Amino acid sequence: DPRESLAYKLRKILMMKTRETLCTDPYVVDDRLTPYDEVLKRSDLLVIAAPHPDYATVDTDRPA
Repeated sequence: DPRESLAYKLRKILMMKTRETLCTDPYVVDDRLTPYDEVLKRSDLLVIAAPHPDYATVDTDRPA
């Protein structure tokens, strides 16, 4: 259920504080969300705020 996605709430808060905000949720299809792979490529900082199994193995050299 996309209404329960933390990505929307967190995106709204971060958009007020940052130049660009990219959000993803592997279980929600929405044009406002960015595909997971693109977020990993374009991000300077990752905020992982949901315990999705997809995020358990994130391998990146960026702060998370």
